Amino acid sequence: MDNFIQFELVKLFDTWKKSRNNKYSDANIQSYHDYFKEFYNKLRSLAPNVHTLDDTRKEFIKFCVEYFQDRINCLSNNTSTNAPYELVATLTNVASEWIPHINKYVILTHFGDYSFSKYMYEDTLFKTIESDYGIPDINKRTILLSIPHRYYRDYMNNVVLFHEIGHFVDNALSISERLLENEWLNNYLRQGFCKDVIGHFRFLNTKNPTDIVDPKTLTIIDKGIYSKMLSYWKEYFADLFAASYVGNTLYKYLDYHTYPIQNDDSDHEYHPSNKLRANVTDKFLSGNSDYIVDTIQTALNAICKKTLPVFQNTLDASDIYQLLPLELKTDRDLYSIFATAWDIWYGDRNEFTKQNNLVESLNPSQLYSILNNLIEKSISNYLIQKKWNDVPK
Repeated sequence: MDNFIQFELVKLFDTWKKSRNNKYSDANIQSYHDYFKEFYNKLRSLAPNVHTLDDTRKEFIKFCVEYFQDRINCLSNNTSTNAPYELVATLTNVASEWIPHINKYVILTHFGDYSFSKYMYEDTLFKTIESDYGIPDINKRTILLSIPHRYYRDYMNNVVLFHEIGHFVDNALSISERLLENEWLNNYLRQGFCKDVIGHFRFLNTKNPTDIVDPKTLTIIDKGIYSKMLSYWKEYFADLFAASYVGNTLYKYLDYHTYPIQNDDSDHEYHPSNKLRANVTDKFLSGNSDYIVDTIQTALNAICKKTLPVFQNTLDASDIYQLLPLELKTDRDLYSIFATAWDIWYGDRNEFTKQNNLVESLNPSQLYSILNNLIEKSISNYLIQKKWNDVPK
């Protein structure tokens, strides 16, 4: 075992050699990089002497190697030249509206299917490094957002990440957990599953609430069904969260993903059918009452003292048609630019020809490059101006 731990340490050192001189646009990511640099020096001195460590220390070194190998690979994807900085900065801005002390988190991106994840043992890891190796806890925890490789520098389809950052907010504040617990206490066990509940959680059709939760002890009897309900609530929440910032743009990707099936109404193990999700989102965006929408807004008001605002596009796209970046003046403008780009993509493309006296219409590749570049430039200009405005005068 000692030899293999040394082998894994060598592989970690090799990964670090390729990353140690990286520079990052995000100060949080840079500080995380510098933290590992200090710990790396400790690991280097340990490598020749692994055989002298007790089993507890060896297990912790194994734990560290696995964790940091993954994180260093993520860091390599988040350099100034690789990571979609403007996109991550926008998502951080969104999260900061809900999570106090957002600077305690380091948002990293890496390749993979769209998802959000966090490492549940980070607190233990950093506290142990502090106590055993004398390196102060960095007091920052990592959040991983996975992006498919083909979309890595893309701004349009990455509206999906507003859904994933919604999962982060939900996780950080335990919104779905608290919401579901409240529904069990105040509704399900008292009134049963009403038509609205079963309509959004169709797997409950043959279930009684008392089959799932003991009404006397409130002990969860059927953990599988309870967990499935929680997963569905998390998906509904993340959908509404994304819709609040980018409208219904998320469903362009979901519709493509399920094509040629139209209005996919098949429920899945961990999320409702696309049709159900789209119906809930449409009711939210149109301001209509719905069990899911109303319950989530009530929970948010109780937990956060505010609710999700209904998305409204605040931008005039005229400058884009003239091949100019948009002047973003507010955070809502910042979020609206994604929906604006999709409106243009699905709209009258001949407007570019008219506005610029082009001989030929733009082909799809030209249009995509223009939109993607103008989104990036518009966001970059806004972030620079915002940072400048925040400098003490």
